[in-house]
Amino acid sequence: MIIKLCELSNPSLALAVSRQMGGKSELLQHYKDVANHGADSGFNGFIYYAETVKFWRNNKKLILESLSQLADDLGENVINMVRNFKCIKGDFSTDEIGKALYGSYREEFDLIYNCLAWYALETVCQEMEALS
Repeated sequence: MIIKLCELSNPSLALAVSRQMGGKSELLQHYKDVANHGADSGFNGFIYYAETVKFWRNNKKLILESLSQLADDLGENVINMVRNFKCIKGDFSTDEIGKALYGSYREEFDLIYNCLAWYALETVCQEMEALS
């Protein structure tokens, strides 16, 4: 089956993830591994904070839209949902998560930004896996 990024629920986010990984061929080569093992396994463009923080900063609006949709689907508050992400490990308060999500960039929140970039990668890849 051919997977078209434009057919995913958030094609703009899928395109951003694809570009970050180095192109659609790279995404197509690795989406199953990401979907089955998680972004923390190390995938091109999503390994170093320099990459993931930049991805967050460049795609904050798209990621927030995706988070908002997921939280709404789950009947959850975005901040509380993010606070419970495995990669954040409860290391940040609700207030800090809110500042990271909706405030200006602060280096002290790089772990959160990294986690949100991984969320975007995993979300796109899990949807691709579900469609394949």
